[in-house]
Amino acid sequence: MVFHFIQACFMMAILLLNVQVVICNLNFAFKSIILIFIKNINFSIPDKIQWIFIVIILAVSIMFIFPPSFLLMYKFSDYAIHWMLLCLLIGIVSLFIGNEKFLYSCFISTGILAFFLMNSFNTDLRLTKLNNPASISLLFVNLTFTNDAIDHSLQSIYSLDPDILVLEELSPDNIEKLQSTRSRYPYQTMLPRIDPLGKAVLSKFPFYEESSFGIFGNPILNLGLKNQLNDSFKILVSNSLPIETSNSFSKMNQFLDSLCSKIKKDFPNVILTANFNLVPWSRELRNFRIKTGLMASRRDNNEGISNAKTLSIFNTPNNEIFYSRSLECSYFKVLLDSEGNELGLYGRYQKRVPF
Repeated sequence: MVFHFIQACFMMAILLLNVQVVICNLNFAFKSIILIFIKNINFSIPDKIQWIFIVIILAVSIMFIFPPSFLLMYKFSDYAIHWMLLCLLIGIVSLFIGNEKFLYSCFISTGILAFFLMNSFNTDLRLTKLNNPASISLLFVNLTFTNDAIDHSLQSIYSLDPDILVLEELSPDNIEKLQSTRSRYPYQTMLPRIDPLGKAVLSKFPFYEESSFGIFGNPILNLGLKNQLNDSFKILVSNSLPIETSNSFSKMNQFLDSLCSKIKKDFPNVILTANFNLVPWSRELRNFRIKTGLMASRRDNNEGISNAKTLSIFNTPNNEIFYSRSLECSYFKVLLDSEGNELGLYGRYQKRVPF
C-alpha cells in the first residue's frame, strides 16, 4: 500500500508539473487571469462552509477506521482506497490555491488512512528468506474467476508445482475434470456443492486427519498433514456467501467469532485459506485476525495484479491465505490467468526459527 501511495503522489506531481508547463506557455494576459482566479478560489467559499467540508472530510475518514457495526457501513468500507486518493487530490489542489485549512486536513486524513490500510496487510517490508527445509507451498485457487479452459488453468497451476492445492467454489461438475490431478496429488479431500460453498484440498502429502465442521450451515474443511520431514501442519479451508442483508451481516460476525474459538483451540501451525467476502481493512476481519493471532500473506491491495490495468490501485481483494505466528511466509505470488485476471494465491510457509 505504501509503495502505491508514493507512486500516486509522484504521478500527481508529474501531472501538476505538466499543467504548470502549459500555463507558462500561454500568453501573459491569459496567464495572469488564470493565476488571479486560482489565488481567489478559496476566498469565494465562506469560512463556515469550508469548515463544514473539513469536518465532513475528517468524519468520513474516521468512519473508515472506526466503522459503526451496520450493513451500510460494511458496503461503504469497500471505498476506503478511493476516499484516501480523493483526499490526496484535494490536498494537492489546496496546496496550489493556498488553502491551508483544506491542505492540512486532507493530508492528515490521507496519511492516517494510508497507515491504516497498510496495516491491514502483511506489514513486512520484505518476506523472510527460505532457510528451512521444513516448508510447504500452497496454492489457493478459484476456477470460477477465469474464462480460461480448465485444462489451461491446470497447466498454470502445474507450473508453480505447489505441495497443496486448495480449490474453492467446487461444484459437482468439476470433479470429473479434476481426475487428471490424481497423478500429481494422490491425497484428495473434496466437498462439492451446487452453491459457492464447495471446496477441496489436493495434496502431495498424506493426511493424518480429515474432517470438517459446520458453522451456521457453512462447511469448513479441517485437515492435518505432514511434510517430507514429518513436520505437522493444520490446513483450514473456509469461504462465505456475499453479505447482502442485515441478517447475513450479523451472522458473519457470529461466524467469525465461532471460527476464532475453533482456531484458538487448535494446532499451532495453522494455515487458513479463506474468502469471507470482506475487504482486508474491514473491522470484522481485523478483529478476527487480532483474536486468532493469524497474519495475512498479502502485502498490498493490488499485489501481483497486471500493470496494464490502470485501475488496479482500486483493487479490493476478498481472498487471503492466513498463517499462525509459529510460521513465516517466505514467498508469495498472485497467479494470473491469460487475461491478467486473478486466478489464485500462491505462498510458501516455513516454521519460524526461534532466536
